[in-house]
Amino acid sequence: MKNFIFIIFVIVVLLFMNSFVYSDFNNDLKWKKYLIPAYWWDYNLNNKLLELNNWIIIVNPSNWNFKKKEDIFVDMIKKTHINNNIAIWYIYTWYWKRDLNEIKTNIDSWLEKYPNIDWFFFDEASSLSNKLDFYKNIYNYVKSKDKNLTIILNPGTTPDEWYMNISDNIVLYENPCRDYNLHTNPKWINKYASYKISYLWYNCNITEINRLWLDYSQYIQYFTNDWGDWNAWDSLNKYVLNKDQNLKIESKNIVYSLEKFHNILDVTKLTYPYSDLRVVDYRGFKNFKSDYFYLEWDDLVFTLDKKHNENKKIRNELREWVNWKDNWWKIDQNIIHHLYAKVKLQKLNDVDEYTFLQIHSENKPLLRIVVKNDKKWIKNHIWAIIRINTNDLWHRTDRFDLGEVNENIYDTFDIYVWNNNLTIKKNNEIYVNKNISYWLEKLNYFKVWIYDSKNFLWDLNLKLFFNELFINNKIGNKINNKINNKIGNKINNKINNKIGNEIGNEIGNKINNKINNKINNKINNKINNKINNKINNKINIFLLKIKKKSSSLKNYRKKLILLHFRIKRIEKKYKNNEKVYMLLKTFSYMIKNEILNIK
Repeated sequence: MKNFIFIIFVIVVLLFMNSFVYSDFNNDLKWKKYLIPAYWWDYNLNNKLLELNNWIIIVNPSNWNFKKKEDIFVDMIKKTHINNNIAIWYIYTWYWKRDLNEIKTNIDSWLEKYPNIDWFFFDEASSLSNKLDFYKNIYNYVKSKDKNLTIILNPGTTPDEWYMNISDNIVLYENPCRDYNLHTNPKWINKYASYKISYLWYNCNITEINRLWLDYSQYIQYFTNDWGDWNAWDSLNKYVLNKDQNLKIESKNIVYSLEKFHNILDVTKLTYPYSDLRVVDYRGFKNFKSDYFYLEWDDLVFTLDKKHNENKKIRNELREWVNWKDNWWKIDQNIIHHLYAKVKLQKLNDVDEYTFLQIHSENKPLLRIVVKNDKKWIKNHIWAIIRINTNDLWHRTDRFDLGEVNENIYDTFDIYVWNNNLTIKKNNEIYVNKNISYWLEKLNYFKVWIYDSKNFLWDLNLKLFFNELFINNKIGNKINNKINNKIGNKINNKINNKIGNEIGNEIGNKINNKINNKINNKINNKINNKINNKINNKINIFLLKIKKKSSSLKNYRKKLILLHFRIKRIEKKYKNNEKVYMLLKTFSYMIKNEILNIK
């Protein structure tokens, strides 16, 4: 009998332990590695959730303003539990501005319509210390329903530390990967278990993921390549996630697999290093990738390295037009030749200089856009280098500084050649506008490449990311046709019938006059009008507030005298800043009038 009782006791204990372990494995944060916002309404994407294991999946139907039970979300709940995933239910708080009773109604609706709820995710949470009571109220309300319900708050930035006491997990970062260097973890982060912290990264490339994955591996996180328009979380990560929770990344993809690069690949040939097949044209790109030219996520990547036993210049280049000289162009043609690139550049380390965009003729370049270290100790700047003569034995050039390289952003470059004129824009700002009629007889073509254009180096390792890249040599004809018809009048009015020099002369002559005229007329008028209207109104409102807070007119007058005295002192510091000085003078004048009007 005693043995029987003992056996029953052991069975009960084992069942209890099994239940405890299962519950812990499914619901404890410390078992989870990934937090995915599933902000979509797509059965196909839901089916892909089956491939995930040990994830926290945020489900979000219409910001939770739902009025009935939806089969798609019932199905999602079932699927999330198959591989030990967690279904967490989204409710927005609008940075404490949302009505608290409305939030509680959402909580009740969730619990009523989807009773298998595991956790709650409260989005758009405040990070301010004076809003703690609002979120404490929410926390207590959820726990009153079921103390085992878990709560995640998402301020998307570092909140006051006290928020850690009214949540089970906090999202410290919800921003693009490229901005990660602007984020600093709070000093108090090490007081808490790593599973109490989450990070949501979007607009990421593979390099950023590899870096951040290691740096933040102890925390719960998720990456997506989505660009984050109005909803960065309406798709699954482009990279495959296997059942072991590791990123299975195919980092080097076929270059023709993204449609946005078809334009450039359809009109160029590739020359790349260290290969038996050194040249690829448009017929070969559809199945092509190499270690030096490939697609990585949304970027077309050029790389270049130099082996230690080699002592020669090497290049990796796309050269315009597959039919070569039959399709090269002259600068005086009535066609706008336009090369556009959106590229993330690399700073110089071992390399003294490299070229990445170029206009080349049969035997020499008209234009090179380079990253270089200048002799005058200007380091890592982008330069436009333009030949000033076709037959100059000294290779003399004009150089234009386009600014310093920023490795964390994509810069845009527009190169226009039309009717003997060259214009270069960087990030939509014009840096070069030059007459190049001396280049008239040369046949030209665009190049996009990496080229060690300075030294024979022993070590070289460069990698450039082109997010957008195209050549457009037809726009000029389209514009000319429009000029000859209706739109021509509009353009003619703008450039005083100097169509051939639309970019050059418009900027050199017309725009300069426009700027001067606008500054002398419209802008000055705007400034005066704003000072006379908006600023005066603001000053009057400010004075009215002082008046309301004053106990008497005598007290109000004393405050104005003190304020007038302080402004007068500040005026002296800004005598060399005309705008600020005039603003202070206006403020001082209005206060003085107000003082005189007090009886």
